Amino acid sequence: MGLPIPRAANWAVGTGTLAAVLEYEYCQLKRRQEREKVKRVVEVYAAKQVREREEEAARRRERERAEQEAREKKAWWRFW
Repeated sequence: MGLPIPRAANWAVGTGTLAAVLEYEYCQLKRRQEREKVKRVVEVYAAKQVREREEEAARRRERERAEQEAREKKAWWRFW
């Protein structure tokens, strides 16, 4: 470009430094976004696990209640 060598070197170093800083900030932004996504996935997964445990407990209680009712309806003696 017709600039003296020291001045061109200064521009090269400055441009390289600016590019490195911008790339670093972009990388940090992507890392923060990824961390937020992972946090959200963990929250959703934990909530799903809690919901599944509650549903399983409800099914177990219903099954035990049905078994108890079946035992109560069963006659304690046999005709033959």
